[in-house]
Amino acid sequence: MRPHLAALCLAQPRAIAAMLSSAGLAASAARTFPSLGEFLGSRLAAVTAALDRGADPPSPGAHVYLGNEAGDADSLVSPLCFAYLAASLEPGPSMPHVPLLSVPRGDLNLRPETRALLALAGLSEVAEAPQSEGGLLYYSDAAGPAQCDMLGELTRPEGARLTLLDHNALAPKLLAAAAHLEQRVVAIVDHHLDAGKYPHVKPAAKSADGAAGSGLASVQASDLLKRVVAFEGALAQAGSACTLVAEAFLQHNPALATEPAVATLLCGVILLDTVDMSPEAGKGTPRDAEALRTLLPNANLPRDQLFKKLMAAKTDPVWWASLTPNECLRYDYKQGVAGGSSGDSAAGQGRELGVGMSSVLV
Repeated sequence: MRPHLAALCLAQPRAIAAMLSSAGLAASAARTFPSLGEFLGSRLAAVTAALDRGADPPSPGAHVYLGNEAGDADSLVSPLCFAYLAASLEPGPSMPHVPLLSVPRGDLNLRPETRALLALAGLSEVAEAPQSEGGLLYYSDAAGPAQCDMLGELTRPEGARLTLLDHNALAPKLLAAAAHLEQRVVAIVDHHLDAGKYPHVKPAAKSADGAAGSGLASVQASDLLKRVVAFEGALAQAGSACTLVAEAFLQHNPALATEPAVATLLCGVILLDTVDMSPEAGKGTPRDAEALRTLLPNANLPRDQLFKKLMAAKTDPVWWASLTPNECLRYDYKQGVAGGSSGDSAAGQGRELGVGMSSVLV
């Protein structure tokens, strides 16, 4: 057993260590669960079945995993990996686990670092493939089986579920198109200030030894249905949602975390979000450091090479020069609502103001 792997397993560390020692951790070990690439490539068939309203018995919908609307690497990768983990804990799911990219089809081209990371993880084929050939799925896709509103249609049945990653409040535009989404939220994995939405989603109960989470003897997908918001006081307790996803892998299915594609994706995003744990950036936390120390040995590239390749893609001046002003603003666009109680502004008169923000390279 690799001692550093057990270090990140915060809940029931002795039980985890014992399990890993007996099971073995070699990435090449035989496993019955598909690879991450195979899982992602099979989502179209799962979605098609979930959208069959004429099925007998009726389709229960799907369990959808979604990042925030900015669609940065963290918001795009964390749902892919977390859905994979959840599916591994539920061999015969009553409904499919479906990660959706939180950008429109075509906008993945505006995320060069994410595309580069998918390639480095060995997922170029699924990332570049048309949806009809097992490509990635998007929340809103006129070319998809739902003919536009993939997110709304997959979650329309009352039993459908929605897990939010890298945010804890749905964007107003999504609720305007599908108000039922609020009732479908069953889990949150985030590292931003908690807006307090969806109070029915509770933090994990503390066990007798004070650790959150359930024991390993009966790990199942339902153990992931909880509120995990790594933010206390005025500080984020993790620099990336992918750090929290890594912790979930190591707590619930640590052997799966040794798959090179999983390790490469999670480490790549953590390195991007924390600027390679730079003290000057001040974004890295001890939890990020532990996740990197644990998973990097299984990644496809050494740390320095992985970070350099991703940053080269993200800051490529030739690529940025090729964009239109509209495309530059869409690269990392976030939209929210602001209000106020004083002054002569619309917000001060009790009306809400829409606020948008975008990050561009200068």
